Amino acid sequence: MSDILQSINPYTGEVLATFPKLNEEAIDNAIDQSAKAFKEWSVTGIDQRCEVTKALAKLLTENKRSLAEMITREMGKPISESLAEVDKCILLVNYFAEQAPTILQPKKLPSDFDQSYLRYDPIGTIVAVMPWNFPLWQVIRFAVPTMLAGNAVMLKHASNVLGCGEFIQQLFQAAGYPLGSFRHLLIDSSQVEQVIAHPQVQGVTLTGSGNAGKAVAQLAGKYLKKCVLELGGSDALTITETADLDTATDRAFRSRMMNSGQTCIAAKRFIVHASIEEQVIEKLKALNESWRIGDPMDEETQMSVMSRTDLVDTVEEQLDKLIEQGAELVFGGNRKDNHFEPTLLRNITTDMLPFHDEIFGPVGVIVTYETEAEMVELINGVPFGLGSSFWTQDEAQAERVIPQIQAGALAINEMVKSSPKMPFGGVKESGFGREMGAEGMLEFTNMKTVIINGFKK
Repeated sequence: MSDILQSINPYTGEVLATFPKLNEEAIDNAIDQSAKAFKEWSVTGIDQRCEVTKALAKLLTENKRSLAEMITREMGKPISESLAEVDKCILLVNYFAEQAPTILQPKKLPSDFDQSYLRYDPIGTIVAVMPWNFPLWQVIRFAVPTMLAGNAVMLKHASNVLGCGEFIQQLFQAAGYPLGSFRHLLIDSSQVEQVIAHPQVQGVTLTGSGNAGKAVAQLAGKYLKKCVLELGGSDALTITETADLDTATDRAFRSRMMNSGQTCIAAKRFIVHASIEEQVIEKLKALNESWRIGDPMDEETQMSVMSRTDLVDTVEEQLDKLIEQGAELVFGGNRKDNHFEPTLLRNITTDMLPFHDEIFGPVGVIVTYETEAEMVELINGVPFGLGSSFWTQDEAQAERVIPQIQAGALAINEMVKSSPKMPFGGVKESGFGREMGAEGMLEFTNMKTVIINGFKK
């Protein structure tokens, strides 16, 4: 492998920057610095940690446009989506800066002792292997609550968004976090084991593909490190015969095409009652005709390029295979360079690719059903379970299906969304563990049970 890493603009093909890859000695030195920073940061009072975190929110706000432009240049999403990504990060940072003292407050436990309680102590350095599709959000949503809990963080960012990784590190340093407590490692995937194996590293989290998750889980098991995985999905958006079709189809299209279809929680399968299939298709066609595709730096653009040529190649191969298997192309299906048109397929059956793999691009598929039991089987009939969206005006039906749907998140009459206030993660091959919410903040803590007897009052 090359000792030089590159950042390339997927829209223009321009090489934005080159970065020298760290060697083994430099990696060990970075981990040693992280260990030193952890000793300082872990005993820093929660109030001071929160003040530093608020300073980070201020810097994110001040650098909003520059950050958004960096995201768009490196991975190609429309600038409007990049700006929204920065805004969401600011919201999260401020939320956890306010809530951390409450979440981390020791919890009294019932017992027969004079005193008993549960406290949440930091455990060390946590390695984050992060993806390119939300290059700021994925990092911030993990790093901020984990560091507020007193841990140090080392980031292995995706190879095509290294400029974003460097920018994020600069902001953490400028906010006042101890030097080395947040470190962006310029390494490739072959060097991840060296980091995970180090005794100072106590945990690893990954957001990415199933194959990447399995590889990291094996390493975490080999070295006995705590592991959290947020992996892919083939999420269902179900439209029942009682649904508000205008809203449901609008959200279905937006969910599938946002970020050029490169979103883990996108609605990848449209499960539609057979009686309304034609209506749903006509509404999706109309939405497609009005969708604005173009230069990602144009404020009016709603969709632009995919992030890398190899990713477009994969989607093209998947589409060709589906059509060979008998799927019918409703619209789209063409590519030019790194652009791939919004695409819709029908006549999808359970033996086809969307039921055993993830299409990570702007391709939606329609699957029809007749009965509620068949519908639930279709929703759950994939190895994944990240998020599911369900559209109905029948409240009794919603109550029946809520406990049956196998997903880490379920949205009724809404798109699947994530929020700092709520835990987020998947089941089955979509991973395990949670990010955000109190549950996510506590993932990488030592939940220490303390019992006390014998002190005279």
